[in-house]
Amino acid sequence: SNSSVSDQKARHVPPEKRALSPPPARIHCLTFGEKNMAKSRAKIGDVFSIPIDDRRVGYGQVVLKNHCSFPIYIVVFGASYDRNQEISLDEITSDEIALVGASMDARIYHGMWTIVGNLLPDRSRIPKPNFKVYIGGCDFIEDFDGNRLRQATPEDMRSYDNRWSRSPMWFESAFKALHGVGTWEPDYDMLTIRYALSQATDAPNKAQQINCLPAET
Repeated sequence: SNSSVSDQKARHVPPEKRALSPPPARIHCLTFGEKNMAKSRAKIGDVFSIPIDDRRVGYGQVVLKNHCSFPIYIVVFGASYDRNQEISLDEITSDEIALVGASMDARIYHGMWTIVGNLLPDRSRIPKPNFKVYIGGCDFIEDFDGNRLRQATPEDMRSYDNRWSRSPMWFESAFKALHGVGTWEPDYDMLTIRYALSQATDAPNKAQQINCLPAET
């Protein structure tokens, strides 16, 4: 019949034509690792887990973002928990603060610190250190928010730090050391809440125009 002839013609493709036919589409199946590479930028209030070992984790929170020169400003709470333990955000964030300081969100972005929720941070608990800064040929002390407080004295220069930031891994290593995993390094001291409190004062949070004092002759 006419239909069988046309069917045969349709099925018969010359070799030179077959060679030009496009290859069948390939479907790429995501591997487990690719499925778990979802990337998230840190947001104020994000509560995240920090691994300690195979069975324990701790938690931290993003309390500020892009504040002055700080990419993110975080706290790490002192307690550790079993990885499978269910715990509320309120319980996590009401714990004592162990570590605090400026950092980056690389480990959050790459999923190494897992975001478990978001809660408005209680900033009244966060120390606000002062810093020394060199401007226009003079050293000054400025508050946490970048307001200039006074020209720095020799004692100020010994007591206060320049603005600083530490890597997320630095915070993680310090936290692990607090819980007996790894060695506590002396440089971890500046991440502690105790150190932050020692750098904070009750100086007024009001910008002041302070000119460089003339050098004594």
